[in-house]
Amino acid sequence: MGPTADEDFAALGVKNTSQARNSKAFSGLHIRITQLHDRYCDRFGEVMKACAVRPKRAADIFPLIFRLEIDLHQKSFAMGETLAHLHLLRFEEKLLRLQRPSAAYR
Repeated sequence: MGPTADEDFAALGVKNTSQARNSKAFSGLHIRITQLHDRYCDRFGEVMKACAVRPKRAADIFPLIFRLEIDLHQKSFAMGETLAHLHLLRFEEKLLRLQRPSAAYR
């Protein structure tokens, strides 16, 4: 098996400069990855708590993950990301997917 993502990023070194598509160049990629990981862990915890109260649709989960105002174009990508996160939690057996008689998955 090949290297993990953490090992791949560790091989880059700490002094490298990175640039996200929508931001200025920055250094400290390792710190940013840790920040993103921690944020998603927090948000996944909120998703788990919300789903423990009652079943939720992806549209119900969306505002728990994405709290900033985004335009319609970005919202379609963000909804896809929301679905990907929910699928991950399902495949990790942390959430169940239910289908209601209305045919909406929750």
